[in-house]
Amino acid sequence: MGSLWQSCWLYLLIVVNFQSWLDPLIIISALPAALAGIVWMLFTTKTTFSVPSLTGSIMCMGVATANSILIVSFAKEERERGRSAFDAALAAGFTRFRPVLMTAFAMMLGMAPMAFGIGEGAEQNAPLGRAVIGGLLFATIATLLFVPVVYAVLHGRSGPAREATSGGMDMERKRGGFSGPVATVFVLLLAAVGVAAWGIVTRTRALAQVAKETRQLAVQANCGRRAQARCPAAGDRVTR
Repeated sequence: MGSLWQSCWLYLLIVVNFQSWLDPLIIISALPAALAGIVWMLFTTKTTFSVPSLTGSIMCMGVATANSILIVSFAKEERERGRSAFDAALAAGFTRFRPVLMTAFAMMLGMAPMAFGIGEGAEQNAPLGRAVIGGLLFATIATLLFVPVVYAVLHGRSGPAREATSGGMDMERKRGGFSGPVATVFVLLLAAVGVAAWGIVTRTRALAQVAKETRQLAVQANCGRRAQARCPAAGDRVTR
């Protein structure tokens, strides 16, 4: 549930940055692979889900999203120069191949000692390193292979993007897009609604848990009174 909320927040933030609803969707298409890698690594190493592993999943998603942004932003620049969506995606995959690998491998190598549990007390943080390594392993492959394919497919039906000019905002509005201020306000409203909904759900669950515990305590107290009423002598012996 937390990973789903994190993906939604990332999508909304990238929407504000790219002023588009399609490109952020392409960017976060690598996140399911990251989640699959996290689950695979934890299952392979027989590591349970815990707070460190969830923290590692957050770190992994951040790096995977940054790598996908490198691919999509370069492909977008190539399309503005007049290239087709397929050629732009292919060029982005080749050009950004080394930066993506360097970023991912540097993160995984840095987390390797933590994942192996080297040093005193390192076993407590081992799930964090394992989650990061497994998620980035799968997310890097998805970023280099899957994200360019998704970009080429979704943008392939439209022609080469025109170069950005001073009337770029008018062009975006003609194509049905949102302008910067409108998109920002809309995303902030969605974020506020999401936070309010999450608070209501959390509060409702907390109240339900408290009510359940109260009922259990009442039942236990009632059973104790009934047992003492049935056998008062035993109760007196226990008191003595």
